Amino acid sequence: MKLMELSGLITEKLHNVNGIVLNFNPHKTNEILGKENIPVWGNDFIEDEINGVSFKISPKSFFQPNGGQLKTIVEKL
Repeated sequence: MKLMELSGLITEKLHNVNGIVLNFNPHKTNEILGKENIPVWGNDFIEDEINGVSFKISPKSFFQPNGGQLKTIVEKL
């Protein structure tokens, strides 16, 4: 299956997907992600807002996935 076909299937089934990015790491090291992100479909970032603070999150960014904890962190900043 080709990437564009797979992207079509994903976006057809999951309507809240706003982008698909390919990252390939050819090296056998302890690094998980490769150096390059290749946008396949849509945006190559996610936007979120917590307590009035806007975030633009790239595929290689760390972002707290626990919404409750993230709110606490933002309040302390």
